[in-house]
Amino acid sequence: MKNVCIALLLIAFSCQPAFSQTRQTIDFNKNWKFAKGNPPTASAPWFDDAGWQTVRLPHDWAIAGPFDPTLSGETGKLPWKGEGWYRKSFRAEASWAGKRVYAVFDGVMAFPRVYVNGKLAGGWDYGYNSFYLDITALLLPGSDNLMAVYADTRQHDSRWYPGAGIYRKVQLIVTGPVHTAVWGTQITTPEVSEQQAFEQFMVLPNPRLWSPEQPALYSVKTVLRKNGVICDEYSSSFGVRTIRFNADNGFLLNGKRVQLKGVNLHHDFGALGAAFNTRAMERQLEIMQSMGCNAIRTSHNVPAPELLDLCDRMGLLVINELFDKYDAKADVLPFTDFNEFAERQTRNFVERDRNHPCIFLWSAGNEIGDVQGNVNGGFAKLQAVVAAFRKYDPTRPVTLVCDNKDAAAMRHFDYYDVVSYNYGRRYALARQLAPQKAVIITESASTVSTRGFYELPLPAKKTDFTHSFQISSYDLNAPWWAEVPEDDFRWQQEDPFVAGEFVWTGFDYLGEPTPYGDWSIQESGFKKEDLPRSSYFGIVDLAGIPKDRYYLYKSVWKPEETTVHILPHWNWAGQDGKPFPVFVYTNGDCAELFLNGKSLGKRCKEPQSENSVARYRLMWMEVPYTPGTLRAVADQNNKIIGENGRRCRPNSPDTRSHHPPRRW
Repeated sequence: MKNVCIALLLIAFSCQPAFSQTRQTIDFNKNWKFAKGNPPTASAPWFDDAGWQTVRLPHDWAIAGPFDPTLSGETGKLPWKGEGWYRKSFRAEASWAGKRVYAVFDGVMAFPRVYVNGKLAGGWDYGYNSFYLDITALLLPGSDNLMAVYADTRQHDSRWYPGAGIYRKVQLIVTGPVHTAVWGTQITTPEVSEQQAFEQFMVLPNPRLWSPEQPALYSVKTVLRKNGVICDEYSSSFGVRTIRFNADNGFLLNGKRVQLKGVNLHHDFGALGAAFNTRAMERQLEIMQSMGCNAIRTSHNVPAPELLDLCDRMGLLVINELFDKYDAKADVLPFTDFNEFAERQTRNFVERDRNHPCIFLWSAGNEIGDVQGNVNGGFAKLQAVVAAFRKYDPTRPVTLVCDNKDAAAMRHFDYYDVVSYNYGRRYALARQLAPQKAVIITESASTVSTRGFYELPLPAKKTDFTHSFQISSYDLNAPWWAEVPEDDFRWQQEDPFVAGEFVWTGFDYLGEPTPYGDWSIQESGFKKEDLPRSSYFGIVDLAGIPKDRYYLYKSVWKPEETTVHILPHWNWAGQDGKPFPVFVYTNGDCAELFLNGKSLGKRCKEPQSENSVARYRLMWMEVPYTPGTLRAVADQNNKIIGENGRRCRPNSPDTRSHHPPRRW
């Protein structure tokens, strides 16, 4: 691509004569006062908050606990339900007189109301989405001012730990009266829509294309002048790339097929809670990339904008998802005007994120029961959301993530562009009915395990779980509706039209402790207070330490880097002579296993086997435990590529009889 045409769309507001000073973007995150509850007159400037806690945003009021064993493990047994207030005193500079001032909130859980100097500036009604308010008329330039924010999570519904409070950053934007709107610049290559105030075309010679291998980024400076005087300017980052889906060849980036090797990520950071932390997010992405991951799905809601900045820079493709359900999980309440709600939420979501080159697909929602059953106006709701996506960004395709195979007979896929299904080859009927549409596996595997924990005997079926509240890391367990990783590898191999997969999940997260959720109390006689409070789904645990499964995925997703990983551990105190299964994950064709230097035989993968597991992992089913060293040497095309081992550590405990620390 020698040259590319850049279209710059600019939404501008015009009021009074322009000032020469350009915009200020102010970090508004320090020195807030916080208290739980809803004290009367907490929005008033004269209210005494001296006894309140001093916090810095982002802040999650619930992560400090304490854990309540009577609460639901599905949402982490943490006290996230309730009310809270934040107050901040600040100086409005005298120079702000005659200018416009906006408060930009990246996310407040939930239903925030914002007051300035005791008067309501506005509010929002979706805890995961970003919003901004014009607070100009309520400010006192040259004086001290007060902002107060009320949050109420009691009407929010969730299937995982959502956090509570102002859990993402806040900024003030100060502009001249004539200024570019917040998120008002749209950069497209090479086509533009007709929805704009101003447009300008530029030619970028010899552009470097954005891709996972070379995530090249450019910057456009928007300068707004009136009568030759600069009244606003700011920079926007963008990348040059083309995206296209093909029904038989999956996803094409810059004209070349890219197999999506993706993961789903929830928004919490384990012990850090839901308060966004850029380095914690960057670390998660680095660990995923080291495994061979090239794509992220923001399950199931609007992410922090910093995630997208990181994905742009690091070269990770993104499915950007707006909602989980069209109900109280998205803060849709019985009295909500859904069409108006969908328009506002989609507008903010798309306008904020549309310049990110990492985003290749918008998702209108996840497993929407109303749509898949076409009840409660489900198709009309879907149509409203998809129409809003196409209105605010006609350059990218839209999908809906589904899990009901048979519901495809109702042809809900006619409303959107790409077929996305979760688990069990459930895309089959949609593929049969709409062979002209591309297919993605948007949730795969949902294998469950506890890092470093191994139980015998091996499960006879994937749903064999014990009462230990731990799950063996032999990677053979999954809920009834899910599968082990090798099944998805095989399906993609046998169905080459599938664009790729997004594993559930990259990291463990707070809440949703399947298979030991609240629903298991009646089935198994568990006590609610004994149930765990975090998931087992992650390829990596809450602390960021890879489980064994990490190396299985790496062996398939990153063939250019040698992988040899052996499991289980080799510290079975008092178990001398007892046989243990030994697995090897490698991108070699075969491996030879040695115990204290003696060969236990060579095993090779079976690429054509009907047994998915036999295609991708090597297994020695009865290795007699002998203290010492267990070592695997892998080869490819009869050439040794690497080795890995487990060594007995004298006086180490038998890990089976000493469970890992109590789970979150």
